[in-house]
Amino acid sequence: MHLSLAPFAARVRFRSRREMDSDYWRGVMSALFGNIASRLVGTHQAVIGHIKGLGEADGSYLRANCVSARLGVDMEGDLQRSVKKLDLDLAVLAYGVAWDDIRLAVEGAASQIAAALTCEALVEARIPEAAGHHHDNPALPVNKPAKLISCKVMIDEIRPFLPAGMEVESFDISLHVRPALLRETLQKAIDAADGIYDPILLGYGLCSKSTVGLMARHSRLVVPKGDDCISVFLGSEKERRAEADKEPGTYFLTQGYIGGGTGPMTDYERMVTKYGRQRADGLLAKMMGHYKRLVYIRMPNAESLESDRAYANEMAARFGLEYVERDGTPRLLKLLADGQWGEDFVVTQPGQAIELESFMT
Repeated sequence: MHLSLAPFAARVRFRSRREMDSDYWRGVMSALFGNIASRLVGTHQAVIGHIKGLGEADGSYLRANCVSARLGVDMEGDLQRSVKKLDLDLAVLAYGVAWDDIRLAVEGAASQIAAALTCEALVEARIPEAAGHHHDNPALPVNKPAKLISCKVMIDEIRPFLPAGMEVESFDISLHVRPALLRETLQKAIDAADGIYDPILLGYGLCSKSTVGLMARHSRLVVPKGDDCISVFLGSEKERRAEADKEPGTYFLTQGYIGGGTGPMTDYERMVTKYGRQRADGLLAKMMGHYKRLVYIRMPNAESLESDRAYANEMAARFGLEYVERDGTPRLLKLLADGQWGEDFVVTQPGQAIELESFMT
């Protein structure tokens, strides 16, 4: 019987809502390792070489090792004090299981453990350097066409800059209300394009961390730096923050947002249908209570400025917001399409996951 060996490495970031002691975090790691082992053996009949990990928090460490789904997890180390977060460097060797299947097992185990122990978990997978030369990994693609995977909010703005014939796939803005689902949707789209297209351009920002952890095994990923699409439309995250500094309670609108079928005005009509107008008025007042200003961003390619103005002014009047207009810029969209990826972009190499820290530099 042929048994393939696909080394797997990842950073798993655990976050809890309150400070938890060493016993709690030991339990998290032990449960994670046991769950991964059970998934690999139960689903894939894998032969486990090892599952090893080093968890770090505030300069103290926990170590864990598992070599069998039946023998349990060996733990050692201790945390010096209670903490809210633990960063775990994880390594998995499993014979007879493809690399992608190990990744799915780790992500599934992390999600299940996080739900059971009331914390959050983010898996940032990466291929160890040695794995790049393994016989199971095909050569990296060269001279492949690029593909854009984008939120529909950006499509009309970026399309004029795209090379003729570029493959484009877009997703509805409504996915943003469920970041985990958005991340899953984007990863599936990336997986389908991986190795066929290089680079894969992402028409998103950080977007509630939905893009953190995304990875392609055989293609580069490129995403603009910024908290969300507003940063892209304003030209940089710095410009967005400067605008927000003028009034922290600022709500932004663009043509793409207005045409996206989401937002407070759409929510209001749904609430009226579900709860009645009086209760809907109260719910929306609470939702919008901390906003003081509405900024409509005029993009150069906007086709219906007057209708957008009418919508934006109606929304501002309904919620008692100051109405402001300002010009946006397609600068980042043009650079993304042209392949001029400087300091305003996160670019990952094949096998490298998008990391949160990359948006902070």
